[in-house]
Amino acid sequence: TEAVKAYLQDGQSLEIGVAEEMAEALRAKLASTAGQGVEIVTDKTTGTGFRVKLADGRIEHDFTGGAIVETLAKQLRPGLTRLLES
Repeated sequence: TEAVKAYLQDGQSLEIGVAEEMAEALRAKLASTAGQGVEIVTDKTTGTGFRVKLADGRIEHDFTGGAIVETLAKQLRPGLTRLLES
């Protein structure tokens, strides 16, 4: 919710993609931002993570499990990367 508030302060509109089972809880949590440029959509590929799209979809921040593993893997030694990916 803090990240959403920060984007809205900058005048951005955003789309948040989350799994269907998380969408209602997120809508309730962000109820105070309704009508301020926040759209919550269901995305079956996010798992327990989420994606944020800005600038009419031209900018995307990916916080899904796969994206986080990929980012961490670039920083770890090969043995740790294999363990994380499994």
